[in-house]
Amino acid sequence: MQTKRIYRETVLAQLQGGIPIADLLGRYGDMFVDSVIGECYDALLANAYRQSSASKGTLDLAMLDSYTKTYPSVAVSYDEDREEYYTPLPVPIITLPDAVGVRFISFTKDQSYQFDPIVNNASSAFSELEVYKTSARPTYYVEGNTVYYNFFGMPVSNVLMKLVPSYFYIDDEDYILKL
Repeated sequence: MQTKRIYRETVLAQLQGGIPIADLLGRYGDMFVDSVIGECYDALLANAYRQSSASKGTLDLAMLDSYTKTYPSVAVSYDEDREEYYTPLPVPIITLPDAVGVRFISFTKDQSYQFDPIVNNASSAFSELEVYKTSARPTYYVEGNTVYYNFFGMPVSNVLMKLVPSYFYIDDEDYILKL
């Protein structure tokens, strides 16, 4: 495992023919290399997840654990027009089936109380049930780059999120795995 910065420097060195020498330094800019690496990284990770899940015949969520980053205090707001609590995603996530780029959401101080993901637009089906809710735990669904919540009468101001961020939003000193 290495940091994103070291990974970028390794790619740059390989592009420059091994050990960088003074006249080749700067031939490939960091932004150009990062954009190429980022597009490949995101696509390869999504493809690896799909292939791993297909080979097991089920969603291979454990495969994503090594690529997950924690966002410990994400503010929750209330949308008056929709009458729903929501959070814009703190970073863009890698697009994966069933919105599993959002790995986990809980209260900031109690990770044992994980929120239940539901399919977008499932709230209308649940509201028609005789027993309105299927669980006492809060639910969430992802719509675009926003997460919407149903706290069942116990709203909170912040949540903890574990996400699979796009390469472009991984800090230079964060560790990344080679794909």
